[in-house]
Amino acid sequence: MYRTYRVEFGDTIHSIANKFGTTKEILKQINGNNIEKMIEPNNYIIVPNNERELFQVYKIKKGDNLYNLAKQFNVSLKSLTELNGLDENDYLYVDQEILIPREGVDVYITEQGDTVDKILKKTGKTMDELLEYNESVYVQPNQMLIYKKEKSM
Repeated sequence: MYRTYRVEFGDTIHSIANKFGTTKEILKQINGNNIEKMIEPNNYIIVPNNERELFQVYKIKKGDNLYNLAKQFNVSLKSLTELNGLDENDYLYVDQEILIPREGVDVYITEQGDTVDKILKKTGKTMDELLEYNESVYVQPNQMLIYKKEKSM
């Protein structure tokens, strides 16, 4: 779920993150902490593929907390925390950027001991439905799986 991106004149780590609907922290995780040195025209970096359609970047405002954001964006607290590597009691800082699944999208982070059958049961999805957004379903801890969320009535 990654691709290469050729850095253009005027790009910054922040502008690239916005372009691909991700955060600078995620770009650092993928490319290493020295990514700032790589942001020069014609250099290549690795960026998440298709995140623009699946997630939006949200900048934390004063008074925000994970519970209210989950409710505001109609996503589960578990999805929000797992997607951003947070604990539900973590403090959010003003101007901190987090990813929020777009409407109709949910995420599942695999856990130690998961099997394909367990994942299908936990998500309520078929293998074909999981493969719609994921290139493959390897069962290894901390793998992010993306899938369509059922519409609430």
